[in-house]
Amino acid sequence: MPNWKKVITSGSNAELSNLFVVNDITASGDISASAFIGDGSQLTGIVSSSYALTASYAENAGGGAGFPFEGDAVISGSLLINAFSTTSQSLSVIGSGSTVFDVIGSVGTLFSVDDDLTGTLFSVNDISGFPILEASASGDVYIGKSPQSLYTTAIISNTTAATTHSLSSLSTSSYDGAFFEYTAHSGSNARAGNIMSTWNGGNIVYTETNTLDIGDTSDLTTEVIISGSTARLVAYGANAGYKIKTIIKAI
Repeated sequence: MPNWKKVITSGSNAELSNLFVVNDITASGDISASAFIGDGSQLTGIVSSSYALTASYAENAGGGAGFPFEGDAVISGSLLINAFSTTSQSLSVIGSGSTVFDVIGSVGTLFSVDDDLTGTLFSVNDISGFPILEASASGDVYIGKSPQSLYTTAIISNTTAATTHSLSSLSTSSYDGAFFEYTAHSGSNARAGNIMSTWNGGNIVYTETNTLDIGDTSDLTTEVIISGSTARLVAYGANAGYKIKTIIKAI
């Protein structure tokens, strides 16, 4: 091959066809073509509005317009997230208000996490979109198909003398019965108990089994009553000062 050199000065154009180059091409201006062939592994700083990250090419976070970046991103395909050290978080989702994170299938939302102080914190749904597991900001957990079973905890810090305290209130139209496990402490006095109950309209029955007392808790009474359209676990006594904790399972 002949040793030749062509110099193109500023403002001039040159049309070259079937050019074969053994060594490098150096240009102080722009080089354009209808297409470039090759894997592009040595190209840097090529970013445009249509730029996309693919499985075979990912820009490192230290250069160009790769991660981190601001704005929306759409990834078509799989994404693997791997922490570089045991002290790094593999994935953090940060958001505020409404839904922070969700997983959407072909028929609807399968899983969602909400930034909410009063409603549902997260929900796992079946193929029809109905929740089969929910956790609320109130501490209630709903499990199973609708109508869901309720699992929750409740605490009252004292039982005012001769006053009825409601630890939990359950809709009689949503649930047919409930099981209550509780502990009651007042100074050196304590007991634990288990109450099972069921109701039908305004009628209710319940039975309680409990441990022997530490000290004396005979002044404390626990009942399940109907009040309006709700069934309620209540506690009351002649003396004040009981702290009652309960786990409630409603079905």
